[in-house]
Amino acid sequence: MTKETDKNYPVIIDADNVPVIVKDTMTTNDLDKIASIDRSKGAKNFFKQLLNIIPWAGGVISGEIDVFIGIQEANFFRNYWAYVCELKDTTEEQREKFIEEVEKTAEDCSGNVIVGLISRIDNINKGKILANLTRARIKGAITIEDFFRITNVLERIPFPDLKNLLLFQEDNYLEGGVTEILYSSGAIYQSVVGKDFRFRLTEIGIKLLVYGMHQEVTVPAERNVSVRPELSVVDGGLTIG
Repeated sequence: MTKETDKNYPVIIDADNVPVIVKDTMTTNDLDKIASIDRSKGAKNFFKQLLNIIPWAGGVISGEIDVFIGIQEANFFRNYWAYVCELKDTTEEQREKFIEEVEKTAEDCSGNVIVGLISRIDNINKGKILANLTRARIKGAITIEDFFRITNVLERIPFPDLKNLLLFQEDNYLEGGVTEILYSSGAIYQSVVGKDFRFRLTEIGIKLLVYGMHQEVTVPAERNVSVRPELSVVDGGLTIG
């Protein structure tokens, strides 16, 4: 961020600012402050209010500066708001531990990693799904490796096609390129080979539905699917044991 604090000097949001801002706001002890920001007043106002939450920025600086935010930054902060507001039921310590784990696993600055994940989300509703996956990792329902795998699948599926995942609990094929999109993302696999080929949910696809989208999933009993230790396949359905 520029060293200038003159109210007439614009602060340009760039790649160096955002990771620090994201990390510091994500680990704040009161996410309700972010949730209460009125986004209807625009991205510029949202960003200045976001700075108010960061101790090192403070209300004085954010109140004096002018901010330049382009459409790309505006879309990013819109999705970030959707993501972080869904984490209100987690503690500051849990989020800090998650960020440390992200940094260790990715071998990169956690702020950069989180920014990268959110930047590749093309729909605000995916921000909520990403938050669900974050909570699932915090609670130990999925591994950190699965978190990265599932988020990669989430990024690659157009939001309107996510609803079609449930149709692949059994062998299926959908016309119009839907099957091909889901297959290339890794959410489904080719389960029937031959003239009448069909596709079915992969384990990652199941975890995306269960932990990211909070959907109930039914799979054939003969499949040895392990979603988490307390879930088991009973009479063809995933049930809590």
